[in-house]
Amino acid sequence: MTPFLQCLAFCAFIVPVITLGPMLSFTGNPETIIEHIEPLTLTCSFKVSDNKVYEDIGLEARFLYILHETKRTIASISKGQPVAKVQYPGSTKVQGQIYDSKDLKESFLQVTWKNPKLSESGKYFCLAHASNSTGQDVVIDASITINVSRSTMEDLASAVSRLRDRADQNEERETQNRKRIMRLEEDFNVRVANLSLLLNMQFETATEIEESTVTPEPLNAPCKPGFKKVKDGPLFACLWTSTFPLPHDGAREDCKAQGAHLLTLKTYEQLKLLVNNNPAKPIWIGLNDQETEGAFVWEDDDSVCDYSCRQMIFVKGEPNNANNEDCVEYSPEKHGLNDVLCSDTKYVICEQPF
Repeated sequence: MTPFLQCLAFCAFIVPVITLGPMLSFTGNPETIIEHIEPLTLTCSFKVSDNKVYEDIGLEARFLYILHETKRTIASISKGQPVAKVQYPGSTKVQGQIYDSKDLKESFLQVTWKNPKLSESGKYFCLAHASNSTGQDVVIDASITINVSRSTMEDLASAVSRLRDRADQNEERETQNRKRIMRLEEDFNVRVANLSLLLNMQFETATEIEESTVTPEPLNAPCKPGFKKVKDGPLFACLWTSTFPLPHDGAREDCKAQGAHLLTLKTYEQLKLLVNNNPAKPIWIGLNDQETEGAFVWEDDDSVCDYSCRQMIFVKGEPNNANNEDCVEYSPEKHGLNDVLCSDTKYVICEQPF
């Protein structure tokens, strides 16, 4: 006699064995599966019946077992044991819990094979060893037959197709997550830039109050040798223009060597002043986002050109950071600013500071 049948015979002599469908359920998902492809999960759950005949019995589960007709015990759990005991190495995952009847929860024992084999086919038994309020022991059983079928080439092809679909979905989610992170980074950069602008404005306001008694430079202030004065109403600037193009870093250093800086256009009026003097060639502007992408900083005082500033002086659709463009030019064809590669060569206009 097999040990499993010996166990059933022993239990039958010691305690009554009863079958109560509402009290003990045993399910497999599904009952027919394909080997190595579909997982097999067996769940044995115990719940006190609502039947009036048993309402005063007060049954409580003490042990739960899942057995195979030839492989004997697969897994078991006893009350107070937090993790089910695995007694069959072929099972990949076992979990369960036995609750008190007052908890109003189903006690359960669950076994899962990730890649079941043909040998997992057969009849399985779920046994619940319970006791009532008078101390009498009761064994309740249920069974289920599982059929593991051999996988075909069509089954394997279908499984591969599902895996590819899942990989495509994961890749799409990853792409969306990367885009979301980029949007968050851009929003963060804009917020930092706006905060920096606000701090600069507060500092400038404090400086203006402190220097309110200082007389501003008159309209006829002299320009340095080699610098030309351009005017438009009350606005004027002293500018030096190169005769050959340079990359951005060379242009900036050239202006510094003359005690000046690359031309800045912080207001619409300053942009208008440049447009009215009609430069015929593209020129470098003292504005870049080389340190932080999206945060454009004026090179003369490190102040930030915020969203409203960019809307005012850049041409429509710019800046767009195409090919990692971090420097800024004035385009005479478009009458506005455009971000370009810092390695490009443009003509230079240096502005004398006052």
